[in-house]
Amino acid sequence: MNNAHRCRLGCACFIVLAVGLGQGASALARDMPVPTAATVPPLAPGEQWVSPDMLFDAAAQAVRQRAGQGPATRLELAMPQEGIRGLVVAGGALQLVAKSLPAERPWSPRLSVWVDVMQKGELRRSVLVPLLVKAWQRGWVARRDLPAGTVLNADQLREDEVDVAAGGSIPQVEPAGRVLRSMLLAGRYVGALKTVQAKAVQRGDRVELLHRMGAVEVLASAEALQDGEPGEHVQVRLQAAGGAVLARVMSAGKVELIK
Repeated sequence: MNNAHRCRLGCACFIVLAVGLGQGASALARDMPVPTAATVPPLAPGEQWVSPDMLFDAAAQAVRQRAGQGPATRLELAMPQEGIRGLVVAGGALQLVAKSLPAERPWSPRLSVWVDVMQKGELRRSVLVPLLVKAWQRGWVARRDLPAGTVLNADQLREDEVDVAAGGSIPQVEPAGRVLRSMLLAGRYVGALKTVQAKAVQRGDRVELLHRMGAVEVLASAEALQDGEPGEHVQVRLQAAGGAVLARVMSAGKVELIK
């Protein structure tokens, strides 16, 4: 075989090989920069565009399904300011399948959902899609600034719609009667972890002090100087005298003098 024939054959093989590589590359998913305008980027023959909106819609569906499993009454979803990166895949039927979110997953201002890009039953690409989230629910909001240790009551709170994605879940029962673990600013809602159960006797409470003298029982009014549960010992101050005495907590608002 002369040089001319070898050149023509070698060139032909190279052209076939190049075409084959081009077809293989077009079948793979490839990232595209976030577009600055709502336009489809240039596509090679046999390619199609998976837009940010398509990925957002698929991820949003999974988040809405998660909302249906919880107490949130209203949901607001938005695309992050930095946008979502689209991608190019081979032409043909396309299916976007978002991974479901577990019901126990807490709400947060930003959630990310895995979306599988499928074609003909085959996975082309898994994309992590971020979303901005607001999950609205009825809750209890402070009417004024409340310091830590406050025993909550209905006068201090109002019921309103709150964004639980911004600050955690709300208690399932009305928080009146519970104690704040930390300061609660006016307009902020009571989170589920913001309070603890009030003890039977709270410091500063007016309590009924029982004094047993044989068969005689004497009741007096006193001020609790400590928190306590039934069976615990606390210091109380009699209203009629300035000194503190030791008493045993009997029940809510009632203590017994220890001799």
